[in-house]
Formats: sequence, structure tokens, C-alpha cells
Amino acid sequence: MKSKNNHIFIIISDTGKGISAGDLKNIFNPYFTTKKNGTGLGLAIAHKIVETHQGLIKGVEIDT
Repeated sequence: MKSKNNHIFIIISDTGKGISAGDLKNIFNPYFTTKKNGTGLGLAIAHKIVETHQGLIKGVEIDT
């Protein structure tokens, strides 16, 4: 977690297979999932909660 100019930045990463560039633009859309049994609601709900509190959540591609 970082703090700068009255903002808090939380950076989350994992070691999974990643998200394709084509899918990245849809990850916060309700019901979008790449999992066989996924609901596609997790990131959509997180997005709504963060925006309700005047925050910003986004997914970005990071070169490794």
C-alpha cells in the first residue's frame, strides 16, 4: 500500500496465467468470466464498491 497526496494505492498481483489483452477491457463487466463455473460478479461488485466511495479500480498489463 502506498500513500500520496491524500490518496491510497493498493497494488495486487498474482502469479497466475494472466488476463489476455482482449479480456482485460471486460474484467469489470457484470457476468464476464473466463472460468467454467465463474459468475463474473466478483470484480464487477468490487468495481461498484470502489466507485461508490469515489475510488478508482483498474486492471493493467505489467511486463515481466
